[in-house]
Amino acid sequence: MFSIFRIQSAIGRHSLRRFRKDENGATAIELSLVALPFFALLFAILEGALVFWANQVLGTAVTDASRELYTGRFQNSTSATPPADLAGKFRQEVCDRVGGFLSCDALKVDVRTYASFPNGVPTPIVTDPDGTRRLDPNFGVYQAPQATQIAVVQAAVEYPVLVPLMGANRSNITGNKRLLLSSAAFRTEPF
Repeated sequence: MFSIFRIQSAIGRHSLRRFRKDENGATAIELSLVALPFFALLFAILEGALVFWANQVLGTAVTDASRELYTGRFQNSTSATPPADLAGKFRQEVCDRVGGFLSCDALKVDVRTYASFPNGVPTPIVTDPDGTRRLDPNFGVYQAPQATQIAVVQAAVEYPVLVPLMGANRSNITGNKRLLLSSAAFRTEPF
């Protein structure tokens, strides 16, 4: 009986030595340990680049559409348009310049006029009722700027967070979305 125990012990030590020396599968185990953080970082970089690009596209669209207000071209081309339809027409001006990169359904445009340049952002853009951070429901006013009048144009898009892996890409409004905002402030020309 003593010899059987000794044989089993020797077999166990031999198996343990063989297991420690065997490197088959080590690469697969190392990859499984590194893969999740690697892919999370990769997707975070890709999504960050997409958000940056979307914000640049929105900024360019707002700048170009605001130039139409600045020069009076938009006001002159829509002089026969009913005032209630002007907000939709200007929103379409911005949307046409986005080029399909952002969803026009999610685009909201706000144009306000002032007697003097306002200090900071004119109105709160994100409200926090009941702990839900969302775009202010009063955002989206259109006040037609007249000649030599100060105007502030703001456009906002609720952009979805595509890959929220490990909290790398956080949303800043409720609904797993990120608010992209672009604005332009100017005094219109004497058109």
